[in-house]
Amino acid sequence: MQEHAIRSGSILVQGEKVDPSYVIRNNDLLRNVAHRHEPPVVAGPITIVAEDKERGLLVVEKPGSMPVHPTGRYNFNTSVALFSPLSDGSGCSRS
Repeated sequence: MQEHAIRSGSILVQGEKVDPSYVIRNNDLLRNVAHRHEPPVVAGPITIVAEDKERGLLVVEKPGSMPVHPTGRYNFNTSVALFSPLSDGSGCSRS
């Protein structure tokens, strides 16, 4: 399996394709490039239930299939990723 990944260029050394017989040396930078498709979230509305700007709280009702934070196969289809553009870094705030 690794041999196929090396030959196809999914595993790179110093950003370059190498032969599977290449011997890794000190300070070699290895990169494993993987293309993954994230499972979709079942469609459903996201409803803002309550908001407290003073305390920086936002309560939402979301589809059950949407994870709250990145986990497992989900990195982007999460409520944290959805609301992060609204955050000022100190918590969730809507402008």
